[in-house]
Amino acid sequence: MTTPDTTPTPLHWRGELRRLLKLNEAQAALGWAVILVLVTLIATIYLIQASHIAETGRRVQILQFDLADYKRQNSVLERQIAESQSLNRLETAARQLGFVLATPEEIEYIIVPDYPAHTESLALLPTAVPTPAEPIELIEEALWLVVRDNITDLRRGASSE
Repeated sequence: MTTPDTTPTPLHWRGELRRLLKLNEAQAALGWAVILVLVTLIATIYLIQASHIAETGRRVQILQFDLADYKRQNSVLERQIAESQSLNRLETAARQLGFVLATPEEIEYIIVPDYPAHTESLALLPTAVPTPAEPIELIEEALWLVVRDNITDLRRGASSE
């Protein structure tokens, strides 16, 4: 008996190779189509994000320009406020309105009984600074006067600096 020849013939190989190539060409076409769709999708997402970033950047730039403009306006207003509060300008305006500078003898203090009701507010009233009748000779007296003045200033809310 003879055994059948199991070796494939060249025609058999060619047919098998064509079948595999056709299948691979279909798979390759499908693969390229998927790649093309993914690249298109990624490019679209990238462009959308880039346009949002550009739009946001433009809004930030506009807000920065507005902020710089507001800062410029604030500095102009602060300068005007400083100029309007200058003592020379206030004194000139007061003189134009007919006011004159008062001397200490012309100033009168009026104390209203039972006003203000709180004794803490009485510390805010002007008080005469006592001048010692004789010069201070002892260091203890000088220190005591400094401590007393500082405590008085603290009660009034004033600073000694």
